[in-house]
Amino acid sequence: MRKALALLILLCAGQASAAGEWRHNGQLWNERWVVTVKVKGGEKSWTINKGSSAGLDQLDQDSMQLTKGLEQSLNETMARVASENGVNFMNGKLTGNISATLVPDAAGVVNATIGGLSYSVQNSYAGKKWGVLHYSCVNTTSLENMLIVAQYGAGNGQLTDKVGLNGTPQSSTDCDSNLSWILPFIGDKIISRFERIADTKILEGVNGMTGKLKDSLFFGRDQNWKSGLENLIPADRGVALPDGSTFPIGQYVQTNLARIIAESRMGVRNGSGIKIVRPTVDFNGGRQQFTGEVLALDVGSGSVDFSVTLSQQAEVNWFWYCPPNERVCPRYD
Repeated sequence: MRKALALLILLCAGQASAAGEWRHNGQLWNERWVVTVKVKGGEKSWTINKGSSAGLDQLDQDSMQLTKGLEQSLNETMARVASENGVNFMNGKLTGNISATLVPDAAGVVNATIGGLSYSVQNSYAGKKWGVLHYSCVNTTSLENMLIVAQYGAGNGQLTDKVGLNGTPQSSTDCDSNLSWILPFIGDKIISRFERIADTKILEGVNGMTGKLKDSLFFGRDQNWKSGLENLIPADRGVALPDGSTFPIGQYVQTNLARIIAESRMGVRNGSGIKIVRPTVDFNGGRQQFTGEVLALDVGSGSVDFSVTLSQQAEVNWFWYCPPNERVCPRYD
């Protein structure tokens, strides 16, 4: 569930009066999935209550967990580099949403390119210089515009050894003195590790994320022997086309899944689900509906191109909050 994101309120200046503001208690109402399919100029959407489709619930969980293993591998590696250099590892965070392109080739493999992510790590160090000058510093090193490349078999989903990671490393150090120019610069060590990147733990994380991405959509099967794509588009779904006919997109996917995987160029992106934004001052109270993208897939096969999007939808109940001891708490200034 994406409640951690749903509970994040994006504060907007000027949207609440100085004496009061719109608030909610964090509870989501009428949670549901919205699946939208587009094919041959036609479009169809349907909703499914959250919890009533084990396949979609699992797909949501898989989407949220895609980057966890890579973040852990990066953190373990950077903590080791820090320790080897007498520095304290503070934290590391992988951010962003995955944007992937999967391209098959004639050799029976799929070339995966994954972007949209950034990593930032902080380390601290303190001590004395020349026995008299004390210092305390925090170094922040980041790997921006991360690009992951991998390759796996179109028929069996097995990853090959062609896995890599690169990006643009940057580093900065803040100290409580003016000694940063003469201090050991841990950022250089980490940037060197990023540039060489052939660390076993990091590559394990890259492999793990790539494996989860492909398996959750195509190769992994749930208790009903369905893949993520098959759960997104059930066999009984059809899309009304502009010419008045109906295209049986569900049957097409179920029948041609192996060919779709082996022959189609695909774009995949994962989203963050709904984000709750405080209402504007002209809101009249009550419930407000929010929708946010969880996963999107564009399939280009050359014969039948289609796209499918999974979104999270829910309602939030707002109430007007007045601070304690406020004798006047108007809804509008």
